[in-house]
Amino acid sequence: MKLKTKAISILILLALVCLACGYFIMRMAVLPQFEALERRQATTNLTRARKAIERELFHLDKICRDWALWDDTYRFIKDRNQDYLDSNLVPGTFTDLHLSAIYFLDHDGRVVWGEMRDGAGKKLSPPDFAGERLPVKGLASILESRESRCGLMRATIGPMLFCASPITDSREKYPPAGILFMAQPFDRKTLEQINAQTILTFEAILLPPGSRGKGRTITTADERMIVSDTVNDYLGSPIIELRASFPRETSMIGRRTVRTVMLVSILTAIVLIVFSIRILDRLVISPLAAMSSADGADRGEMLAAISTAREDEIGMLAGKLAELEEKWERHAQNEASLSWDSGAREMAQGLLHNIRNAINPAFSDLSLMNEEMDDLPVSNMKKAAKEIAAAGENRRRMLALYLDRAAGIMESSLVRLKERVNSVRARCSDIEMMISAHAGAAGGARRISTFPLKTLVEAAVDIIPAEARERITFVLAPSLARRVSAPRIELLQVVQNLVKNAVEAITAVERGDGRITISAGEDGEEEEERVFWLKVEDNGCGIEPDDIKHIFSRDFSTAHARPGAGTGLHWCANVCRSLGGRIEAASPGPGKGACFTVILPRTDLSTGGTAPESEDRNG
Repeated sequence: MKLKTKAISILILLALVCLACGYFIMRMAVLPQFEALERRQATTNLTRARKAIERELFHLDKICRDWALWDDTYRFIKDRNQDYLDSNLVPGTFTDLHLSAIYFLDHDGRVVWGEMRDGAGKKLSPPDFAGERLPVKGLASILESRESRCGLMRATIGPMLFCASPITDSREKYPPAGILFMAQPFDRKTLEQINAQTILTFEAILLPPGSRGKGRTITTADERMIVSDTVNDYLGSPIIELRASFPRETSMIGRRTVRTVMLVSILTAIVLIVFSIRILDRLVISPLAAMSSADGADRGEMLAAISTAREDEIGMLAGKLAELEEKWERHAQNEASLSWDSGAREMAQGLLHNIRNAINPAFSDLSLMNEEMDDLPVSNMKKAAKEIAAAGENRRRMLALYLDRAAGIMESSLVRLKERVNSVRARCSDIEMMISAHAGAAGGARRISTFPLKTLVEAAVDIIPAEARERITFVLAPSLARRVSAPRIELLQVVQNLVKNAVEAITAVERGDGRITISAGEDGEEEEERVFWLKVEDNGCGIEPDDIKHIFSRDFSTAHARPGAGTGLHWCANVCRSLGGRIEAASPGPGKGACFTVILPRTDLSTGGTAPESEDRNG
């Protein structure tokens, strides 16, 4: 990922984190404050509604007390004079004072006079107010306490606001003579006054007798808020539920505020990101991109120009890079020389390793030839030839028989010696071809030849000393009956190394049933993807799991005591890579054998003649 892309990603991520934090704060801290304010306003409105009812009761109490402390009212209770009724208790009194009931009670609580009228002044006769006593409890305590009693009461015509005051003279000199009861309906006019004071539209819902009020409740929806409060009567029982519904203007203002703040924050973040990217691109990213993209001599000049033009950290970095560029050029020249020398040494080491593999069997054959020539009866034959001329008949026959047998031994030995000489000659030829092949590879050319794969594998097996071949079974699979086109010498050396390593792995565990299986085949469905493979499997000491990944590394080997260990497999891997292929190693574990697979791009392959299902080569 480029630096500019990383910078943009980081800035966008930081902006998103900041926006998320801002939104979280607005959502969890600011918006709840608007909602809390809205609930406080709703609670205040409910309180104002109750206060409005209390003010109505206070106004009614004032009227009732004014009439109860009037001397004319006191005299009326005493003498029941009709003039008082005719001049004061007319239908207009009810409508002017917005009263629905006026009752005068004597000292014993019996009705002296009383009427109930509707808002138009029409007289009403509700059954609960038709008796001698009013359906109001606790009126007797008013006379004792000389205190008024006000509240809401339930009546057949509906809920009413009432006040009951003790009737006495204006100076309150004498004991109360009775009780004045006044009531006004809790009707639409009363509700309009409450709504005017709270600036809300409350509705009054009459609760059925015996119901339990919900108290003060606030219910919120997405766009509206419903507030309600239960009002009790003078006995403490729920009688009315005041309810109002209004739009959640405060919350909507809060939500609009949050949206506006978030929108402004997003736009601000976009502007900051754009300007930050431009500033970073000009001050940091573009100079770094220029320093990283320049090549050759232009890089040094460009770095020097940046170092001269800028005095900040970028300029210092350009100066340091210019110094490193100069040092790197000198180091590259030295490295090229060292790489040439190292490559030459590695090629020579691989060549010597393969020559050693080829020359060891030749030394073995020469040693056997020397021993066999020492055992030839040449001196005895010379003695017999000298003695035969002077010997008697019987002795001459015995000497002639000896010379005949000795000649047969000489003839057999000569045949074996000739075979060993041819074997040594073949090894020398292989060595000569190895040197030629390495010389060609050093010059960039390889010789491709077509040959039977089985003959190459047999030649690789022939380098194994006869003593080892007698103890190990070599199984050549029928799949080797094919001709291949490949660099024969390189492939032969690879197979020789793998066979030799397999023999050493079996010898290391001293198995009496050592077995090496060599097979070949092709894989791949598409023609251009087909590959040729050759496997060498053994049942030797196996490979540790941790050693598998290092098995083809230079100077790595599990055979630490053997001189030159660690060169063969490394060389084989390099050869396979140079041929466009690879070599793989697998092992079930220590003591369970190993399998090496050479995989090369498919060249011209053709199946040869028929071959037996399997072929064992023993010694």
